[in-house]
Amino acid sequence: ATASEAASPPLRRSPLTPSQLAPHSVTMSDFLAAVPRVQPSSKREGFATVPDVTWSDVGALSSVREELALSVLEPISHPERFE
Repeated sequence: ATASEAASPPLRRSPLTPSQLAPHSVTMSDFLAAVPRVQPSSKREGFATVPDVTWSDVGALSSVREELALSVLEPISHPERFE
């Protein structure tokens, strides 16, 4: 987000041409070097809290829990089944 915000004003003035962009690139090693220095905004703003509510506290939602597991967890755990 910081990089895109910093780049926005110059890009609004005059976008770079393909020949100006050609010598510039971002590699995977650039991303890997940046990861330790970046703090997710959710942690910066204090949103990374885990609620202390359990499924037994909610009650009577076993069908909803099963539906969530099938639609969210299964594709993550077994992506080959959802190709």
